[in-house]
Amino acid sequence: MKAIVGFIMMGGSASLETQIHRKLPEGVEMATTRVPFHNVSYKGLLEMVDKIPEAARILAEARPNVIAVTSFTGSCIRGREMVNVIQQATGIPAIVPAPEFVRVLRLIGASHIAIVTCFETELRMLERVFFHNNGIEVVRFVSTAALRETDPFQVSQIDYDLVLKQLRGVDFSGVEAVVVDLPTFFISPELQRELERFIKVPVLNMVQVLLWSTLGWLGEPTDGLYISKFLP
Repeated sequence: MKAIVGFIMMGGSASLETQIHRKLPEGVEMATTRVPFHNVSYKGLLEMVDKIPEAARILAEARPNVIAVTSFTGSCIRGREMVNVIQQATGIPAIVPAPEFVRVLRLIGASHIAIVTCFETELRMLERVFFHNNGIEVVRFVSTAALRETDPFQVSQIDYDLVLKQLRGVDFSGVEAVVVDLPTFFISPELQRELERFIKVPVLNMVQVLLWSTLGWLGEPTDGLYISKFLP
């Protein structure tokens, strides 16, 4: 019987499901459900978190071995609560991104990071406080553009050429890892090679971290993932 990983998605974009599904090994199946997420803001994230128990109960019908939530900033705010309510509602282990980023950063020995984001000050400060409370300092935020759009679907649309152009102009000295807080930023082998030309430290995105965590929990190999090259 194949292992099943369940994902609770935010917003309307289907690209996240597509990319995760493509990277799953043959022995793992994937089930997904969504929670309403209408506004990229602190209030919108709190409203989204309140819907997670109901979504988890729906997802539990697919009998996943583990459930992952695809909200990095939301898990910076209420990560422990997300895990608890999912496990209480379903009895299924749960994984959320922010604590897993911390786990990866500690394993690679990165205590000073940069965060690439399109979010405004309110959400940036929440992320800075989360990492500070976990012994990791955000040395700088790299803005890909000020967020003028609060529709999560529109936020998920990535202009890769523009992001790369902006990243090339950043001084990453004093930084031991780069966290990309753009939900649908995917690191293909081609993009990985391009990033490595001018960023000499690990670049971590949510898809890679969640796949590494969920596959590791299932006992599946993770050596095919980009971030595995940095991990002991």
